Amino acid sequence: MTTITIAKNTFWEVLKSPLFVVLAIVGMVAVLLLGMIPYFTLVLEDDVKMFKDVATAMTLFVGLLLAVLSGSKVIDEEIDNKTMLTLLSKPVLRGEIILGKFLGVCTAVAVVVAACGVIIMIFAWLRPPWDKNVDVFSKEAVGLIAKIKDAFHATEPRIAERRVNQWMHFWSVPPMMVLVFWQVAVMTAVSVAISTRLGMALNVVICALIFVAGHMISFLSLDASWAGYLGVSAIMTLIPQLENFNITATLAYRTLGTVACPWSEVWAYVGLAGVCAAMYCAAALLVGMAMFRSRELN
Repeated sequence: MTTITIAKNTFWEVLKSPLFVVLAIVGMVAVLLLGMIPYFTLVLEDDVKMFKDVATAMTLFVGLLLAVLSGSKVIDEEIDNKTMLTLLSKPVLRGEIILGKFLGVCTAVAVVVAACGVIIMIFAWLRPPWDKNVDVFSKEAVGLIAKIKDAFHATEPRIAERRVNQWMHFWSVPPMMVLVFWQVAVMTAVSVAISTRLGMALNVVICALIFVAGHMISFLSLDASWAGYLGVSAIMTLIPQLENFNITATLAYRTLGTVACPWSEVWAYVGLAGVCAAMYCAAALLVGMAMFRSRELN
């Protein structure tokens, strides 16, 4: 119960943070604008695919900023303000504090990721009919209203085919958002663990390096000769391979729900990625608990 209480308090503290609110609003507005602009692809039907790719990348970027900036101060700031001593004067373990802080930040960031996901889903449904006319916004409000009506009450003879296409793009967004959240959760755990020893500036730098290395390390694993170099094998084991959570190219550009790529395989991969993310988070939090347990707060 103590962990849940700490998580709730952290959740509301993070949501009330001015920096969090500003970044969340900017991120959601950015995703909204990405859904409204044309992409002028060679094949007009690919506009919605590119939109999903770019909007997912924006959601990941915003989620990472929120996670790292929020997670980097939940422990360090309370230690500097001496409020951690007050918290530890109560019957609560240091490990419970770490876990509660992590869950609180994750929940707050999940709200923003989910909100961006809802926006992406809406435009994933609306864009296929919109993309048929690049000048969708040239007729101002009248043209926009006409396109919205056309998205739901189309009169063309191939409406059934269009509806299948719209639903495919619509339902491809949830697994993309879940995978984004897995990455964000891993980086939140890393940031919270680092905050037990270092301040925000160094925390953000280290998290940025780990994030880049986590996406680059998978390319080293393709060449077995790299493992022979001193320390490379250990680094490949310790750094989370975040590129495994990135299958946006498949989910955004391929036709899903077919024999070649059924939904069962998509969600099976998402579930397996979730297990990996949970293991990475647990490892990072255990390291953070060990560092926090040995830190003097006086």
